[in-house]
Amino acid sequence: MYRLTVISGPSNAQPARGSSYAVGSGTFSIGRHSQNQIVLESGNVSKRHCVLVVDNTKIAVEDQGSSNGTFVNGKLSAKREIRPGDRISVGEFVLELSDGLPAVAPPRPNLSVVPPPGAAAPAAPLFVDSTHEDAPMPKDPLGKLKYHFDRYVLPYFFGFNERYEWRIVIGSLFGLYLALNLFISLSPLMDEQQRAVEREMMLRAQSIAREVADRNTAAVAAKADSKLDVGTFTRGVGVQTVAVTDLDLRVLAPAGRAGTYFQNPPEAANIAAAKAKRFRLNPSEGGAVGKAGDTIVAVEPIQVLNPALGRNEPRAMVVVALDATLSQVEGGELLMVYAHTLVLSIVIGLFVFYLIYRITLRPFQEMNRKVDQVLRGEHVDFKPSVYFSEIDPLWDLVDSALKRVPRAEETGNGVGGGKGITSGDLAGPLRTIAMNAKQGVAVLDEERKVICLNAIFEEVTGVRNDSSEGQPLASVSRDQAFSSLVGDLCDRAAPGTEGASEEFDFAGIVFVVHVVAFGTFGDPKCFVFNLIRKEE
Repeated sequence: MYRLTVISGPSNAQPARGSSYAVGSGTFSIGRHSQNQIVLESGNVSKRHCVLVVDNTKIAVEDQGSSNGTFVNGKLSAKREIRPGDRISVGEFVLELSDGLPAVAPPRPNLSVVPPPGAAAPAAPLFVDSTHEDAPMPKDPLGKLKYHFDRYVLPYFFGFNERYEWRIVIGSLFGLYLALNLFISLSPLMDEQQRAVEREMMLRAQSIAREVADRNTAAVAAKADSKLDVGTFTRGVGVQTVAVTDLDLRVLAPAGRAGTYFQNPPEAANIAAAKAKRFRLNPSEGGAVGKAGDTIVAVEPIQVLNPALGRNEPRAMVVVALDATLSQVEGGELLMVYAHTLVLSIVIGLFVFYLIYRITLRPFQEMNRKVDQVLRGEHVDFKPSVYFSEIDPLWDLVDSALKRVPRAEETGNGVGGGKGITSGDLAGPLRTIAMNAKQGVAVLDEERKVICLNAIFEEVTGVRNDSSEGQPLASVSRDQAFSSLVGDLCDRAAPGTEGASEEFDFAGIVFVVHVVAFGTFGDPKCFVFNLIRKEE
């Protein structure tokens, strides 16, 4: 009995890494169709891709005329006997054969490079993941808040950053901040402005009511209703009504409405009726002003001396109603204010974002310049000149790698000049950088043979590091189009230039394949391939 374990494959396809299958005697089929014993979900896998033929003494793999071929330990094989430990590549999937013991998911390979004797110790990890599942939860409230934020909120933004450039992510968050900040700050200001206008209109209504009451006090005392006068206040902007009524809400003035009951606007009539009741219960009750719906209402009593009681009593009242909609800011005006403020904020925000962008890039640009100087054989103090503690471990890592590059006085060759360098001079530092890279990286020597491939490059291309090391990359690739691309890019890349780039589709995902050559002009000694996933 044998077992097949999936040790590599697309992250979004089935079966997942670590899946294991028992292989008994007989024929065991592998392919994309659901009738196979092992179903691999990928367009690069044929419906019936290959079969395993097992008997008591041996096991063999046979390709079934698949489009992309079947590879055993990195070599294209139509039919080949295999043993435990061998790896079968089918499309983007890599399956490892083992004996009949229970399968255990293979541990992640140690990608670090052991430095030669006398070399600098490896640098500390670039970053510490505070969101690790095993990390204990802090006990203080602020620590708990940060713990939950890092664990449940940040992954969404990290996923956004996996699809788009960081400057797009930061710019989007900055723009969202500006819009929310404007909304949060302008909305209370506009509300306060409206309340201020309403207060001003209330004071105006109360002032009109008091003036009309003072003007008509004598006429009410003399019961000369014909002399009551509300003046020209009814012609004012926004004035709905100005009326003098008795406590039964019968209109005394203006003369055109005399004898009728005060009913319009209804909001003012309701407030006037309520105040009339209070005036009867409490003769010393003062006037009032308020807002009912879209109407601002002021009611002021007209008090006359009662000789029998020796005190003033309300005999009539003045009712003033103003249109409250005049205090509301029009939607178009509000939109214009918001748009004007937003434009100014965007201009200022773009300036601030540009400063942040340039300040963030500066240490990386400085590192790139100093790496170039070191590779040219110059003596450089490889330390940052700016404070950016988060990438200090990266400086240490690159410095540790560059210290392995022989100096001109040590080898007589120089770095990037003089008699030239060898691929061995660059293999150590480039291997260290490649294995710690966050993108797919491959390093080839001057004969375009594989020096090393990192795990991401293996996953994307399907080329295995352990079976391809020392072999030409173009010959071990299963994809003939990619093999041709490797040769073309190496021909176009030259030391001292920015290299060459082309787009390539790996299993439906488009990557930019960028190649940089190291060495002297016209004499490349190393090629570095970098796979950059293209933004959708």
